[in-house]
Amino acid sequence: MATCAEKPLGLVLLSILQYLQSELRPISLQELKDKLHVDVEADPELKENLKTNPRILIEPDGRLRWKSKYFLRNKEDLVAVIQRNPVGIDKKDLLDAYKGVEEDLESLLHSQPPQVLSIRNNFYKQEFLFPAEPKWFYPVSEDVRQLWYEIRVPDPVDVHRHLTSRGLKQVSRDNRQPERVVIRKRPKSYDNKTRKVGRRARLTNEHLEGTALDPNQIIENHQNSAFSM
Repeated sequence: MATCAEKPLGLVLLSILQYLQSELRPISLQELKDKLHVDVEADPELKENLKTNPRILIEPDGRLRWKSKYFLRNKEDLVAVIQRNPVGIDKKDLLDAYKGVEEDLESLLHSQPPQVLSIRNNFYKQEFLFPAEPKWFYPVSEDVRQLWYEIRVPDPVDVHRHLTSRGLKQVSRDNRQPERVVIRKRPKSYDNKTRKVGRRARLTNEHLEGTALDPNQIIENHQNSAFSM
Protein backbone atom coordinates (compact mmCIF):
# COMPACT_ATOMS: atom_id res chain seq x y z
CA MET A 1 0.00 0.00 0.00
CA ALA A 2 1.28 3.45 -0.92
CA THR A 3 2.35 5.68 1.93
CA CYS A 4 1.47 9.34 2.40
CA ALA A 5 4.82 10.46 0.99
CA GLU A 6 4.23 8.48 -2.20
CA LYS A 7 0.82 10.05 -2.93
CA PRO A 8 0.21 13.57 -4.30
CA LEU A 9 -0.66 16.12 -1.64
CA GLY A 10 -3.98 16.97 -3.29
CA LEU A 11 -5.08 13.34 -3.30
CA VAL A 12 -4.22 12.94 0.39
CA LEU A 13 -6.17 16.10 1.28
CA LEU A 14 -9.17 14.87 -0.69
CA SER A 15 -9.22 11.53 1.11
CA ILE A 16 -9.07 13.28 4.50
CA LEU A 17 -11.89 15.69 3.59
CA GLN A 18 -14.10 12.87 2.35
CA TYR A 19 -13.51 10.91 5.54
CA LEU A 20 -14.30 13.90 7.77
CA GLN A 21 -17.48 14.65 5.81
CA SER A 22 -18.67 11.06 6.02
CA GLU A 23 -18.07 10.82 9.78
CA LEU A 24 -19.21 14.32 10.86
CA ARG A 25 -17.47 14.02 14.22
CA PRO A 26 -14.06 14.93 15.67
CA ILE A 27 -11.32 12.72 14.25
CA SER A 28 -7.91 12.30 15.85
CA LEU A 29 -4.66 12.17 13.91
CA GLN A 30 -4.15 8.61 15.11
CA GLU A 31 -7.48 7.58 13.58
CA LEU A 32 -6.44 9.11 10.26
CA LYS A 33 -3.25 7.09 10.45
CA ASP A 34 -5.15 3.87 11.23
CA LYS A 35 -8.01 4.32 8.74
CA LEU A 36 -6.36 6.17 5.86
CA HIS A 37 -2.71 5.30 6.45
CA VAL A 38 -1.87 9.01 6.56
CA ASP A 39 0.73 10.17 9.07
CA VAL A 40 0.03 13.87 9.48
CA GLU A 41 2.80 14.42 12.03
CA ALA A 42 5.42 13.13 9.60
CA ASP A 43 4.38 15.52 6.81
CA PRO A 44 4.77 19.24 7.78
CA GLU A 45 3.33 20.45 4.46
CA LEU A 46 0.21 18.32 4.89
CA LYS A 47 -0.19 19.46 8.48
CA GLU A 48 -0.02 23.12 7.44
CA ASN A 49 -2.61 22.56 4.69
CA LEU A 50 -4.98 20.97 7.17
CA LYS A 51 -4.68 23.98 9.48
CA THR A 52 -5.49 26.48 6.72
CA ASN A 53 -8.19 24.47 4.93
CA PRO A 54 -11.56 26.32 5.11
CA ARG A 55 -13.51 23.04 5.32
CA ILE A 56 -11.68 21.73 8.38
CA LEU A 57 -12.31 22.77 11.98
CA ILE A 58 -9.63 22.04 14.57
CA GLU A 59 -10.91 21.20 18.05
CA PRO A 60 -9.10 22.52 21.17
CA ASP A 61 -7.68 19.03 21.77
CA GLY A 62 -6.20 18.91 18.24
CA ARG A 63 -8.80 16.66 16.63
CA LEU A 64 -10.18 17.49 13.20
CA ARG A 65 -13.78 17.67 12.09
CA TRP A 66 -15.75 18.71 9.02
CA LYS A 67 -16.63 22.42 9.08
CA SER A 68 -20.25 22.89 8.02
CA LYS A 69 -22.00 26.18 7.33
CA TYR A 70 -23.60 26.12 10.79
CA PHE A 71 -21.61 24.94 13.78
CA LEU A 72 -24.03 22.48 15.41
CA ARG A 73 -23.37 19.58 17.75
CA ASN A 74 -26.78 18.25 18.78
CA LYS A 75 -30.55 18.59 18.45
CA GLU A 76 -30.72 21.60 20.77
CA ASP A 77 -28.30 23.54 18.55
CA LEU A 78 -30.37 22.52 15.52
CA VAL A 79 -33.59 23.91 17.01
CA ALA A 80 -31.82 27.11 18.04
CA VAL A 81 -30.43 27.87 14.58
CA ILE A 82 -33.82 27.29 12.93
CA GLN A 83 -35.53 29.59 15.42
CA ARG A 84 -32.95 32.30 14.68
CA ASN A 85 -33.95 32.20 11.00
CA PRO A 86 -37.69 33.02 10.83
CA VAL A 87 -37.43 33.75 7.09
CA GLY A 88 -36.39 30.16 6.45
CA ILE A 89 -33.20 28.15 6.16
CA ASP A 90 -32.15 25.80 3.37
CA LYS A 91 -32.29 22.21 4.56
CA LYS A 92 -29.22 21.12 2.62
CA ASP A 93 -27.10 23.59 4.61
CA LEU A 94 -27.85 21.57 7.75
CA LEU A 95 -27.31 18.02 6.52
CA ASP A 96 -23.54 18.06 7.11
CA ALA A 97 -23.68 19.62 10.59
CA TYR A 98 -23.27 16.48 12.72
CA LYS A 99 -23.93 12.77 12.72
CA GLY A 100 -27.66 12.04 13.02
CA VAL A 101 -28.90 15.49 11.98
CA GLU A 102 -31.34 14.01 9.45
CA GLU A 103 -33.03 11.88 12.11
CA ASP A 104 -33.34 14.92 14.39
CA LEU A 105 -34.92 16.95 11.58
CA GLU A 106 -37.50 14.24 10.93
CA SER A 107 -38.41 14.10 14.62
CA LEU A 108 -38.86 17.89 14.72
CA LEU A 109 -41.05 17.84 11.61
CA HIS A 110 -43.32 15.02 12.82
CA SER A 111 -43.57 15.89 16.50
CA GLN A 112 -46.97 16.84 17.98
CA PRO A 113 -47.20 19.74 17.63
CA PRO A 114 -44.38 20.09 15.07
CA GLN A 115 -41.48 22.31 16.08
CA VAL A 116 -40.36 22.87 12.49
CA LEU A 117 -42.32 23.46 9.28
CA SER A 118 -41.08 22.48 5.83
CA ILE A 119 -41.89 24.03 2.45
CA ARG A 120 -40.64 22.44 -0.76
CA ASN A 121 -39.80 24.28 -3.97
CA ASN A 122 -40.09 21.67 -6.70
CA PHE A 123 -38.88 24.04 -9.42
CA TYR A 124 -35.53 24.73 -7.74
CA LYS A 125 -35.57 21.35 -5.93
CA GLN A 126 -35.05 22.99 -2.55
CA GLU A 127 -36.61 22.52 0.86
CA PHE A 128 -36.75 25.34 3.39
CA LEU A 129 -37.32 24.97 7.12
CA PHE A 130 -39.18 27.46 9.31
CA PRO A 131 -39.70 27.62 13.07
CA ALA A 132 -43.21 26.62 14.15
CA GLU A 133 -45.03 28.62 16.81
CA PRO A 134 -47.02 26.63 19.41
CA LYS A 135 -49.88 29.16 19.18
CA TRP A 136 -50.53 28.05 15.61
CA PHE A 137 -51.78 24.66 16.77
CA TYR A 138 -55.03 24.25 18.72
CA PRO A 139 -56.64 21.00 19.81
CA VAL A 140 -59.76 20.25 17.78
CA SER A 141 -62.49 17.90 18.93
CA GLU A 142 -63.41 14.84 16.91
CA ASP A 143 -66.86 16.30 16.11
CA VAL A 144 -65.30 19.31 14.40
CA ARG A 145 -62.94 17.06 12.48
CA GLN A 146 -65.85 14.96 11.27
CA LEU A 147 -67.76 18.03 10.12
CA TRP A 148 -64.71 19.21 8.22
CA TYR A 149 -64.30 15.91 6.40
CA GLU A 150 -68.01 15.85 5.50
CA ILE A 151 -67.84 19.14 3.60
CA ARG A 152 -68.63 18.37 -0.04
CA VAL A 153 -66.43 19.96 -2.65
CA PRO A 154 -68.56 21.13 -5.62
CA ASP A 155 -68.12 19.34 -8.90
CA PRO A 156 -66.51 21.52 -11.63
CA VAL A 157 -69.45 20.82 -13.98
CA ASP A 158 -71.94 21.99 -11.35
CA VAL A 159 -69.88 25.13 -10.72
CA HIS A 160 -69.85 25.95 -14.43
CA ARG A 161 -73.60 25.37 -14.73
CA HIS A 162 -74.28 27.59 -11.72
CA LEU A 163 -72.13 30.44 -13.05
CA THR A 164 -73.76 30.21 -16.47
CA SER A 165 -77.24 30.41 -14.93
CA ARG A 166 -76.15 33.60 -13.16
CA GLY A 167 -75.26 35.23 -16.47
CA LEU A 168 -71.50 34.84 -16.22
CA LYS A 169 -69.85 33.88 -19.48
CA GLN A 170 -66.46 32.43 -20.08
CA VAL A 171 -64.09 34.67 -21.99
CA SER A 172 -62.93 32.91 -25.14
CA ARG A 173 -59.70 33.47 -26.94
CA ASP A 174 -61.57 34.91 -29.93
CA ASN A 175 -62.96 37.77 -27.83
CA ARG A 176 -59.56 38.90 -26.69
CA GLN A 177 -58.00 41.90 -28.35
CA PRO A 178 -55.05 40.95 -30.50
CA GLU A 179 -51.68 42.10 -29.35
CA ARG A 180 -50.05 44.89 -31.29
CA VAL A 181 -47.11 43.82 -33.36
CA VAL A 182 -44.36 46.39 -33.58
CA ILE A 183 -42.26 46.17 -36.74
CA ARG A 184 -38.97 47.95 -36.59
CA LYS A 185 -37.07 48.87 -39.71
CA ARG A 186 -33.54 47.71 -39.97
CA PRO A 187 -31.07 50.59 -40.33
CA LYS A 188 -29.46 50.94 -43.74
CA SER A 189 -25.98 49.59 -44.07
CA TYR A 190 -23.45 51.30 -46.29
CA ASP A 191 -20.60 49.48 -47.93
CA ASN A 192 -17.37 50.93 -49.22
CA LYS A 193 -18.72 51.32 -52.75
CA THR A 194 -21.71 53.48 -51.85
CA ARG A 195 -20.01 55.42 -49.07
CA LYS A 196 -19.46 59.03 -50.03
CA VAL A 197 -16.19 60.74 -49.41
CA GLY A 198 -16.78 63.85 -47.36
CA ARG A 199 -13.48 65.52 -48.11
CA ARG A 200 -11.07 65.28 -50.99
CA ALA A 201 -7.38 65.69 -50.37
CA ARG A 202 -5.24 67.71 -52.74
CA LEU A 203 -2.10 65.83 -53.73
CA THR A 204 0.88 68.04 -54.42
CA ASN A 205 4.63 67.85 -54.34
CA GLU A 206 5.03 70.65 -51.82
CA HIS A 207 7.01 68.35 -49.55
CA LEU A 208 9.77 68.28 -52.19
CA GLU A 209 10.18 72.05 -52.30
CA GLY A 210 13.56 73.23 -51.09
CA THR A 211 15.24 69.91 -51.92
CA ALA A 212 17.53 68.98 -54.80
CA LEU A 213 15.07 66.33 -56.04
CA ASP A 214 13.26 66.84 -59.33
CA PRO A 215 9.72 65.33 -59.27
CA ASN A 216 9.71 64.83 -63.04
CA GLN A 217 13.05 63.04 -62.90
CA ILE A 218 11.77 60.75 -60.12
CA ILE A 219 8.72 59.77 -62.20
CA GLU A 220 10.84 59.17 -65.28
CA ASN A 221 13.30 57.00 -63.37
CA HIS A 222 10.43 55.07 -61.80
CA GLN A 223 8.93 54.29 -65.21
CA ASN A 224 12.26 52.94 -66.44
CA SER A 225 12.91 50.82 -63.35
CA ALA A 226 12.69 47.06 -63.18
CA PHE A 227 9.54 47.31 -61.03
CA SER A 228 7.52 49.20 -63.65
CA MET A 229 4.94 47.26 -65.61
